Amino acid sequence: SDECVGGGGGGGEGDGVRGFELEQTLGSLRDRLESAKSQQSKLTGVTLRVKFGYGLAGRVAQTGASLNTWDAGGEQLDECEQFGVLGEAVQTALTTCCYSAEGNMVAVVQAVNKRQGRFTSDDEDVMGALASQAAVMLSHGQYMARLEKRSFSRSHLGEFLVKALPCETVLDLVRLLNSEPSVPILLGARHVTLFLFDEDAATLRTFGKYGELVTATLNDMATSVAGQAAVSGEVVEQAFSTEGEVDEASGDGEGGQQQHVSRRDAKTVRSCRIGQPVMGRRKEGLLLGVIECVNKKGGVFDDEDREALELLSSVVGGLLEVLSSEEQLRADLLGNSAASGKKAPRRTSTVEATVDGGEAAVAHSGHARRKQSALSSAESHSSPR
Repeated sequence: SDECVGGGGGGGEGDGVRGFELEQTLGSLRDRLESAKSQQSKLTGVTLRVKFGYGLAGRVAQTGASLNTWDAGGEQLDECEQFGVLGEAVQTALTTCCYSAEGNMVAVVQAVNKRQGRFTSDDEDVMGALASQAAVMLSHGQYMARLEKRSFSRSHLGEFLVKALPCETVLDLVRLLNSEPSVPILLGARHVTLFLFDEDAATLRTFGKYGELVTATLNDMATSVAGQAAVSGEVVEQAFSTEGEVDEASGDGEGGQQQHVSRRDAKTVRSCRIGQPVMGRRKEGLLLGVIECVNKKGGVFDDEDREALELLSSVVGGLLEVLSSEEQLRADLLGNSAASGKKAPRRTSTVEATVDGGEAAVAHSGHARRKQSALSSAESHSSPR
């Protein structure tokens, strides 16, 4: 590709072609610099980000129009663009967009330092063909990565479900989700917490790292994302820079604006949170709790993470409803026994029979209902979007 557009070639004659992958969630372009010709550069293997609207690549990504620049000054270039693939200062540059078959921009391709003179109209035509081929390959690679990630998520969801089915109380399920290692792996997060919603007290409750009960009001700053998700009943997502500053709020779903961080901190986003409401299935609009994910590993949460989180919340919602019904049924059985003057049955394991056999029947049927409810929740969300 370097030869086609008059770049590259070594010997200090040119600096070749580089690609910037579109990263919508950060409002930036990511330059992986994985070209074989970058081996001589100090930036080999480094991930750089160029914010929309900054530099040549950023402006092309923002406007969608190609740029043929023959006198690239420092003010026109982002700090990540000032040097070419081989480390030489950029003098001329030809930058164009890569569009997928659906018409979505997926990347920006940039050729720098024409060997002789400036880039011509013929170079622009060749660059357009190169961009089309790059878009096809990149779209295919992204699609395969999504499929692989989806399969990976389903396997970890199954692992969690196997461990969740034996839970006998709501609190057991909360402790399991907050401590089970497969859950953060499923979502690509560093930490995941299930909060139970108490409508009467307007609080969210969960268990801390050491098993202590943690109660927070919905407007508590420490759980702002979970609180906002509980109040609105919708997915809430936030990303923070190093100092915790955010340019604008991020939304989820149709019409939601994507999160942007400041240019200064575009390379150092360290904290992001997403709150997913856990809704009941038996009554429309019934909020049972909120699942909060903290700090996506390697960036911000993507569509596959959101899909996996929605599937997890559906499964957890089904389990919470069944466990709550079981607890109410056990309480009714014990209350009826006490009212009739009979000795309440001793609580034993699910296998050991009680005095009248009622408790064992509840536990056995409850396990079957939990399995059926969780499986039906998973099946209802298993079809790919």
